[in-house]
Amino acid sequence: MPEKPLSDLGKVSYRSYWWWRLMKLFHIHQGHTVTATFLSNESGIAVDDIVSTLITMRMCRQYKEPEFIPGEWYVRIHRKIVDHCVMCGYGKPPRLLLDRTKVRWAPAQTRPEFERQQQRTAAAMTSRRASKSQNVTPLVTPLATPPIEQKPVFQKTPTPRRR
Repeated sequence: MPEKPLSDLGKVSYRSYWWWRLMKLFHIHQGHTVTATFLSNESGIAVDDIVSTLITMRMCRQYKEPEFIPGEWYVRIHRKIVDHCVMCGYGKPPRLLLDRTKVRWAPAQTRPEFERQQQRTAAAMTSRRASKSQNVTPLVTPLATPPIEQKPVFQKTPTPRRR
């Protein structure tokens, strides 16, 4: 997922890849009503990026009819458009394709997950401290010794006054 906001050149580059990826999915799901959320789950592309890419090609729309989910973007897949785009080579495939079975990835922790993890860690630490404090004898420190009086090395002797 690219960092946002994208520059104009970055948007063109990513849009080309997104278009290629979406065309592959459209080829698989021809004749179906597909939502942008479904495409996002299948492709790993953010819903906003899918919608912006498909709006430029006039293939994405929100419907107000009761049989559709309000606020959801629906994609109109036309076989002729998909075939034409695939034939003309719209969208550039990536230079390097990865084997998804060999990639190990874990999603980054969001803020609430991070805070919950911190709370669990803090609770574990306090329980460890409590169990250790029951088994440990208190630390005894020696009494402080009184400070040694230091005499000044040089004493100022009074000078006689001149008359």
